[in-house]
Amino acid sequence: MEPRKKVWRGRKVYERWLKRRAEEGWTWAELARRSRIPLATLHRWRRRLEEGEPGEDDAPSFVEVVPREVGSPCEIEVVLHSGRRLRLARAQPPEGLAELVALLETC
Repeated sequence: MEPRKKVWRGRKVYERWLKRRAEEGWTWAELARRSRIPLATLHRWRRRLEEGEPGEDDAPSFVEVVPREVGSPCEIEVVLHSGRRLRLARAQPPEGLAELVALLETC
């Protein structure tokens, strides 16, 4: 049996499926079957949307950059909305850093 791949669908996809569930009167099991989205993921997104968690469009358009002391073991530290920190060692930032941060914000 192959391990499941993590799939990023985007907030709008979940909003549409949950709206359709309400309109059609589907059970949660029916929605999971039709959408091919795991039931736990659907429940998690329902909770996130009900709590008014910020979406991709609600994210701030800037990030504060705070200089570190010289000799600091970490040159780049990204603080996610959740408060989690992503620390990158002395090196050029990897290509796709913005995509990585966006993906981590969804976890």
